[in-house]
Amino acid sequence: MKRRLMCILLALMLIISMPFVAFASESDDTGSSGDVIIDDETENEGGDVDISDDGGNDNPDGSESDIQGDDEEVSTPGDGDSDNDKNTGEDTIKKVKIISISDNQTVYVGETATFTVEATGDDLHYTWEMKLTGSTYKAVGSSASYSVNVDSDKYDGAEIRCIVSNTVSSETTSAMTITVKEDAEEIKITTHPKSVSVESGKDFTLSAEGESNKGSVTYSWSYQKNGESQWRIPSESSSKTNKLTMTADPSLNGAVFRCKITGTDDDVFVYTKNATISVSMSIVILEQPGPKIVAQEGQPLNLVVTAGGENISYYWSYKDPKATDWILTGVKSNSITIDEVTAAMDGRAYRCKVYNSAGEVYTDEIKISVLSAAPRIISQSDVVQFVTVGDALSLFVKAEGKDLKYEWEYMLSDSNKWVSTKIKRSEFAEEIDDMFYNGAQFRCKITNEGGETLSQVISVTVSEAPITPCEDGAHVFTLWNVLSPATDKISGLAERTCDICGFSENNEIPAGTAADADLELLFSGEIIPSDEDNDVNDGGGIDPAMLIVAVMVLCAAGIVIILVLKKKNSESGFFDDDEEEDAPDIDDVSSEELSSDTNEFVFPGSTEFTEGNSVDGESQADKDDEMMTKVIPEIARTEFDDVSDFESTNAEVAEDIDDCESITTVIPVSEIEKMISEADNDSLSEE
Repeated sequence: MKRRLMCILLALMLIISMPFVAFASESDDTGSSGDVIIDDETENEGGDVDISDDGGNDNPDGSESDIQGDDEEVSTPGDGDSDNDKNTGEDTIKKVKIISISDNQTVYVGETATFTVEATGDDLHYTWEMKLTGSTYKAVGSSASYSVNVDSDKYDGAEIRCIVSNTVSSETTSAMTITVKEDAEEIKITTHPKSVSVESGKDFTLSAEGESNKGSVTYSWSYQKNGESQWRIPSESSSKTNKLTMTADPSLNGAVFRCKITGTDDDVFVYTKNATISVSMSIVILEQPGPKIVAQEGQPLNLVVTAGGENISYYWSYKDPKATDWILTGVKSNSITIDEVTAAMDGRAYRCKVYNSAGEVYTDEIKISVLSAAPRIISQSDVVQFVTVGDALSLFVKAEGKDLKYEWEYMLSDSNKWVSTKIKRSEFAEEIDDMFYNGAQFRCKITNEGGETLSQVISVTVSEAPITPCEDGAHVFTLWNVLSPATDKISGLAERTCDICGFSENNEIPAGTAADADLELLFSGEIIPSDEDNDVNDGGGIDPAMLIVAVMVLCAAGIVIILVLKKKNSESGFFDDDEEEDAPDIDDVSSEELSSDTNEFVFPGSTEFTEGNSVDGESQADKDDEMMTKVIPEIARTEFDDVSDFESTNAEVAEDIDDCESITTVIPVSEIEKMISEADNDSLSEE
């Protein structure tokens, strides 16, 4: 039963799926435009599959679209009817890519303009097109280059381009232009320079003429000496004209000259024919040494003459201003040297005779103008100077010469610049008030019309002035200078210095002195700080030193009182031996045994004296008249056990000191405080 159900289900599933399979098969057979078709019949032996696009790939202009990248190859199927196509696969064609083109062309009418293009790709075809000004592009060539004969100016501004193509792509170059220039410039030489013969020292002139079909021309002369290959440019201003004028000298004998004629375009020029110069060797002065020479007194002078000719000789002579005759110097060369010019030579004239067998010539007169000699230093100050503050720095320089001018300069130790002192005489003097010039250098600059002379550099060392003590202590002090101000409890310090010798002294400012107090009056004793100002213990309690003194005075007074009382008591039998032996130790006294009501210390074992009580039938008042009934605490007693500290010259006190070690009595606290206060006052009075 189960098997039957399974079969029925499978059958139903097949029936239901059959329409869908049929629909899918129909869609594959009749796919829409642009669908990819895979045909088993187009598969070649290598297993390649032909993938085609039924939608087409043409560009709107009719050219094939580039469906690969610039560097890709395009594959085209072979002929399906050929077995060879089926066996070798598809052909691969490279796209067109333009690499370079020609530059724009500029030509004259009658010249040829050539354009080229370089491209890559297979089966390239070239189509050159030209567009004249005002027209459209027209095909003019079909090779890799194109040349056009520019026979008129109609080609001026023409544009040339090239279309490079193959079966899979094409590219067009940018436009290249043609610029037509006017007719080429031509220069025609109408006059060439001619060779000349001239005597040495004479002027000669060479001429040249030329013209250009484009306008004016320019001229430039040059020459080449005999035996040289270098062309020289004459220094004469006429070398830039069509006529060159120069003075002949023997060095120009055999030289050739030419002229360069340039048109409106600097690149268009021509040269004339060469012209040769022949110079005869007669005497000629080529270079004069004058006419006026300025010489400096004391300096040498050299005069030179240059002449042209054959077998030339020289002879120098001179004439003083007031003389009429020329005096021969004996110098027979083309130069004369004067070792040292003197003031007497001012206005003297020199000349040189140049001669040979053909004749003689004289140079121009050379007049000498003598300047005064530069200053010459004869003596000066030592180059090392020492000076003390308060003294004067004195320097001098002595020189000889005419119309001398002086100026002193200095340079500080931390500088490299000379500064004028404004002192313009041969001597320098200045009061030294400080250390400004210490390490400085000085010099004197001396000038006249003959030049400038500097003295030797002088180094200056400045030292502080020594301190001279005031005689007999007669100081002249400055005002007091507070080094540390006084406070309420701490004294301060003031200082003053003598203006003459620099001596200084200090003085103490008492504690509590006001900051604006007149120290002169204070230290002279005319004002005294108040006790209130000088009370260093104000609010601070009793001074420890005063307290010690007070205690010592109190103890000494207590001992004396005890001795007196003991003596009186022994006479009256107030204390007996038993009572002294039974006197309790101060350590056994308890706080309860101290009576706060009576403000007294009650010592156990002794009789407590209060108002109304009596001892041996005597009232308290009577006993007070006889002695002071107080208790000196055991502390006081034990404090002065070492009786050697209080040795006295009083024989009576010394005899009874040993007996006071165990004495006890009663002293009211108020009395003790009174005694301490009195002791403090006494101590302050003594201070």
